[in-house]
Amino acid sequence: MSTNQPANQKPEETVVPDWVSSTAHYFRWGLTIFLLLSAVMGMAGCSAQAFGTPWASYSQALEASEVTQILANNSMLTQAQVTADQIEAVTVFPIDDLILVNLNSADLCGHSHCLYLGYTRDSNERLKEVFNANLDPNLPPGYALFESSERRVNGLPCFTINQVNRTDIDRYTLCFDGSTYQVDDVKSAPSEESNTTKTSRASVILPR
Repeated sequence: MSTNQPANQKPEETVVPDWVSSTAHYFRWGLTIFLLLSAVMGMAGCSAQAFGTPWASYSQALEASEVTQILANNSMLTQAQVTADQIEAVTVFPIDDLILVNLNSADLCGHSHCLYLGYTRDSNERLKEVFNANLDPNLPPGYALFESSERRVNGLPCFTINQVNRTDIDRYTLCFDGSTYQVDDVKSAPSEESNTTKTSRASVILPR
């Protein structure tokens, strides 16, 4: 006896349980919300990266022993007194061969300014300090404390520091003179987009 269905007989329809349809419905909505949140968080991350100095863990450019030495050299602490938490708090902003260092220590901050350092390495990979300044890290939205530059002078990259000056933002451009970083130019950036030259290198002394 043949078990074949007649040619004109329709195959049985598969009945999908209601809970499967509901699960698929909520899954689609959940996936949509997840993608939207991911996009928003990604945009926020890009904004933070664009407008803030992209500090990274010290381990991106320094050894823990080097951080210990830096903290001891720039504070009342001895190397033995430097704690693991103080080491972990240190962040860096590498710009090619230059390593800008944020010590992130209240002990090295005054009323409104904190100590920031810059290092490069010699032919023996030993650190050499080439920048040292007390800066105000409190800036209005849209300004980073440090900005990298593609310009190089004497083998090292130039960079820009933004500092509040009353209602303006003073933009210090620093370049390497072969020994240390010196102010190459200063411009004033008012609330408008356009920048106007404020003063020359000879009349500017960066806080140290």
